[in-house]
Amino acid sequence: MRTLATVFRTVAIVVILAAAAHGREMSGKIGITPQWGLIIPIDDDGNHRDIGFKHGLELEYFITNNVSLGLLLFRDVFPAGADLLRTHFGFRNDDDNWPIYGLAAQAKFSCVATSYTDVFGRLGFALARAEFYIDRPWGLEWWPETVKETETFPELEVGFGISRHLSPRFAFYTEIEYSLLFTKGVRVEKEPIDDWYSYTYAYNIQMAAIKMGLTFYLGGR
Repeated sequence: MRTLATVFRTVAIVVILAAAAHGREMSGKIGITPQWGLIIPIDDDGNHRDIGFKHGLELEYFITNNVSLGLLLFRDVFPAGADLLRTHFGFRNDDDNWPIYGLAAQAKFSCVATSYTDVFGRLGFALARAEFYIDRPWGLEWWPETVKETETFPELEVGFGISRHLSPRFAFYTEIEYSLLFTKGVRVEKEPIDDWYSYTYAYNIQMAAIKMGLTFYLGGR
């Protein structure tokens, strides 16, 4: 709860600063941004786990010079046998990379730092779909060796970054992102339902990412 309170206080400060700042002429523009980066899950003790790769495509519309609303389609991929599965999910996947797919609705608040540079904060809420494998329960020879499962979880995303305008139509940006995947208490079950075939997630998953992208702007007033 302290983590969420800190996140929302930080976002509130960014919103106030953005509202008070005079932005460059962005109102009415549409931004399209392919992005990529690295993502690191963090456990409850703050220890870093496996490093994954992050890819995404962002679409945003500037309702004012300082504020944009948009959608972010993303895919996070972790390596085979990632500790994240053993630590948080209790399942093992030693054969395939482990992906998370998601779609986020977001708001971005920006203000001018220099003639060509903006600083911004971003708040997003996503639905993230995770894939993983359940190993065969001990003693059940008829059970497949591994069973692929998917689950959908809500996710909170908060980011802070710098955008460098290369021209009126192009900008390069880099961003540091914190995300919280709400998995704690979710129960996964398979038929027939009993303790052999069910699992309750014990933790929420916290992740930190650094990403970059190139934005192409359309329209404007």
